[in-house]
Amino acid sequence: MLRNLRIAPRAALFFGLLGLTTLLLGIFAISQQNRLVNITDELGNMRLQ
Repeated sequence: MLRNLRIAPRAALFFGLLGLTTLLLGIFAISQQNRLVNITDELGNMRLQ
């Protein structure tokens, strides 16, 4: 199927998949960073008590 596509639609398809992968990875990274901030705040509060 992919071999039957011309180069421009094939490049657009893979560029779109690359963009989608990058977006999903960015969303995952932001969620993990927020989780790390919450854990760090919790640890900081534990030490102060």
